[in-house]
Amino acid sequence: MPGDSTRNVVHGDTGPVVQARDIHLHRAPTPPTPHQLPPDVSHFTGRAVELDILDALLAGVTRPVVISAIAGAGGVGKTSLAVHWAHRVRDRFPDGQLYVNLRGFSPEPQLQPSQVLTGFLSALGVPGAAVPRDIDAMTGLYRSLLADRRVLVLLDNAATAEQVRPLLPGSPTCLVLATSRNRLAGLAAREGARRITLGELPPPDALALARDVIGPARADAEPDATNDLVQRCAGLPLALRIAAEQVADRPHRNIADLASDLANRRLDALTTEDDPNATVRSVFTWSYRALPAVPARMFRLLGLHPGPTISTHAAGVLAGITSGEARPLLDRLTNGHLLVEIGHDRFRFHDLVREFAAETARTCDSEETRGDSVRRLLSWYLHTADVARLIVYPHHGLPRVDHQQSDVEPLQFDSRSDALEWHKQEQLNLSSVLLYASQHGHHRTAALLPSCLATYYVRLGDWAADVDACTIGVESARQLGDEQVELVSLSALADALLRDRRLHESMHFSEQMMQIATRIGHRRQVAGAHHTHGLALQQLGLDDEAVGRFRDALQLYRELDVHRGEAIMLGALGEIYRRQRRYDDASSHLKQSLEIFRTTGNTWNEALYLRRMAQLQIDLGDHHTAIEHLERSVVLYAELEDLYETSRTLMMLSETLSRQGDHDRATWAMREAVTIYRNVTPSGPSRVP
Repeated sequence: MPGDSTRNVVHGDTGPVVQARDIHLHRAPTPPTPHQLPPDVSHFTGRAVELDILDALLAGVTRPVVISAIAGAGGVGKTSLAVHWAHRVRDRFPDGQLYVNLRGFSPEPQLQPSQVLTGFLSALGVPGAAVPRDIDAMTGLYRSLLADRRVLVLLDNAATAEQVRPLLPGSPTCLVLATSRNRLAGLAAREGARRITLGELPPPDALALARDVIGPARADAEPDATNDLVQRCAGLPLALRIAAEQVADRPHRNIADLASDLANRRLDALTTEDDPNATVRSVFTWSYRALPAVPARMFRLLGLHPGPTISTHAAGVLAGITSGEARPLLDRLTNGHLLVEIGHDRFRFHDLVREFAAETARTCDSEETRGDSVRRLLSWYLHTADVARLIVYPHHGLPRVDHQQSDVEPLQFDSRSDALEWHKQEQLNLSSVLLYASQHGHHRTAALLPSCLATYYVRLGDWAADVDACTIGVESARQLGDEQVELVSLSALADALLRDRRLHESMHFSEQMMQIATRIGHRRQVAGAHHTHGLALQQLGLDDEAVGRFRDALQLYRELDVHRGEAIMLGALGEIYRRQRRYDDASSHLKQSLEIFRTTGNTWNEALYLRRMAQLQIDLGDHHTAIEHLERSVVLYAELEDLYETSRTLMMLSETLSRQGDHDRATWAMREAVTIYRNVTPSGPSRVP
């Protein structure tokens, strides 16, 4: 009878067994709940944006698999972010958290999917004997066990999408987090992965991390040294942690001393004694060793580039290949997060990665190979800058660089705007190339490059930078011992000092020009020395002495058929005659000057001497004609993209309109002038117009 039945619970080998008379019901065993996450990260700082993105993934898990592939360079904090966030949300995954280090970039061999699945299946309660041997069967069983369960799977340090793909659950209730130094583009394309790319920590977060590890009281006691320490780690969390922990472990040493030690040997200092794998150099080494031979060579050579960024063309020159051949190699380095693409065909290294690349080049490539690569690069910059300046200002008074001495093909430009844009993109690199060339014996490049940069500095009104570059040029020319080259560099420096109104210094160097040019019989440079010296005298108010210099230069320019020089001297004489109120002579000379400029197509100097003619008309009381000249000058300068002179001429136009009583247009012109002036350079030019 039912009332007489008995129920006993006993435990069998496969779980609880319910006995009811002669019926045995086996209750399914409760599957284990794995908790495999590594410990949470201590002193976790920053990454608010990335954490918000990860949180948003939980708000709408609608796809079969949601994957966040956290890509980034070695040491940038991918694992720290993934582990920290996983701990924050682990209560949302009550059925467990699976974790594995796939060793995609590690001294140990990479884990194969079959190895990982064996471990995962074991963690999910599958006995070893029951684990299938076939990878497809293993994947099928793994996905069956996770069906309808809420499990977080953290796949750390993946090398490829193929290494990850068999480890993806099929359940919409699971979430996979994969970290990699590669982009894992296949996961984004086929599985819809949401990729998060980590960059360096912003300075405030980097400082906060360092203060947290060092201790706020000690860090704040040496704020400058702490900031120095942070800056030298270049926003790389691994480097920051190592450096800060070294400080924390040495309470009796000044932070300033430790920061100085870091400055002298960054890659060596950023290491730990008890964990050889937890060093900046070892992390970079793992990424580098994963590269095939050809991209690895490109990586090393890029470390030789002296500037902060590099274009595809420059990379090709370094490697002795075409830009078309260089591009896929750069993409390979970018995909591996050893290089960052920051714009169209433009890349940069993380500072510490750059040091590692240069160090690796010194180790792996011969001195001859490195020397040839750098020589090609410096030559390419010099000759491309020369092509650009002659496109921007074809009437430049200095001779073009002899391209026959180069074995590289400089860039060519379709328009003036293209040449100016190249200058804008390469300006920091060109400054770095100049300094590097002067310090490493490439004196011809260092001597000639400043004359190619002057046009760019002039249009921005950055006189101080122009003087600094030309000073380096003269020093290198003298090291070279070539008086023809020295004349070019002296001419560029004298002109730069003149523009910066360092007039006595300008005359000093123009006199040196005169001596050399006279001795070697270079008549055009003799004329150039008179020309520059006279302009300095004119600005000093020594008009009679200036007139003598201008007339000597004018005679030589006419004999040599140098139209630009002739027109400038005529205009300079006209300006002196205007100041002397010899208005008929001033008008005659200025008109001759303008006619030559127009005939030769020299619109830059035409714009300048239209402004001089406008001043003459103002002196004569003809404001209407002066305004016409100034308006035409503004148009020409704007077409030439000479921002500084456009601003300066607009200011003069505003003043003239105001004198005529046209206050509305005067206000407009002044506003335009101020707007342009403020946008000339990030810091503004060296002197107001």
